[in-house]
Amino acid sequence: MPAEANLEWIDNIGFKIHIEGFPEMLTDEPVEFYGDNRGPSSVEYLMAAIGSCQGVSFAYSIQKYNALIDNLKVNVSCEQHHIDRKGNLNKQEGILRITKAFVKFKIKPKNKSEENLENIDIAFRAYKKYCVVSMSIIKALPIDMSYEII
Repeated sequence: MPAEANLEWIDNIGFKIHIEGFPEMLTDEPVEFYGDNRGPSSVEYLMAAIGSCQGVSFAYSIQKYNALIDNLKVNVSCEQHHIDRKGNLNKQEGILRITKAFVKFKIKPKNKSEENLENIDIAFRAYKKYCVVSMSIIKALPIDMSYEII
């Protein structure tokens, strides 16, 4: 099934994002990156896309492996570094690149029985193999995935 997003330039470096059947969104950059800060940046949308796929895939896996949870939260962050012309990290100059992403799940299980915690762990290990977005980009952008029982 193909996915499609259409963007329309507003001004400066801001765009309207149109995805059929959904409300219009905006993307822009913060003022320090020469934008007008009218919406999330492309990096923030990338983190949201990674988190969305991770959350959907893990939630599916949790259901499939009969893990019982009350709540599941996903936090996605990234490291960004300047890369020089040779592709090496350089603190002083170069092009800013995302170098690693971190996905942290916070899971509130319905109960902390040994069986339920084992089912959560089995679900976590299974989901890591099958997430469409992360498996599509993981060779280009390492993603560190973990979970925490709360």
